[in-house]
Amino acid sequence: MKARKSVFNFSLILKFSDMKKLFILAAMLLIGAASVFAQWDCDVTWSYPQDADCQPDNLPSQGIYKIKITLQVYDVANSVLLTSPYPVNTEELTETSTYFNASQCNVEDYCEISHDNTPSFTITALVEFYCTTTQQTFCYASGVTSGFSCNDFYNGDGDVDVVFN
Repeated sequence: MKARKSVFNFSLILKFSDMKKLFILAAMLLIGAASVFAQWDCDVTWSYPQDADCQPDNLPSQGIYKIKITLQVYDVANSVLLTSPYPVNTEELTETSTYFNASQCNVEDYCEISHDNTPSFTITALVEFYCTTTQQTFCYASGVTSGFSCNDFYNGDGDVDVVFN
């Protein structure tokens, strides 16, 4: 008697199994890469119009001055202040921006839990010229940006601009 040839090709099952494994591996890599590229930070930039009274060129000659930047992140939809105490960065007079990392902004952990309302964030930044010896503020300006979502922060869009006058 002749051996009957199988109509079903078992090597095809093996190929589908391998393809499934590759697909799962690719999905895991993409998810991992997405979490690596998540930002969750806040960037503050400031600028001085040419005729602004409050700018480095107009600081008193006596004293050593620096720029102090204070950040506030507030969820308007749920009435929750995320940055308490307010994080503060200090920069040299030559700088025009600063970066608050994810742990300073506190948005990532907050967005991972459930809330009564979808979070809607307002970012407020206070930028001050202050004397390092007396701790006195010479002048300051603030900026507010509203309507940020968790997704905006995830994508690195948590920015606020401050314009001195």
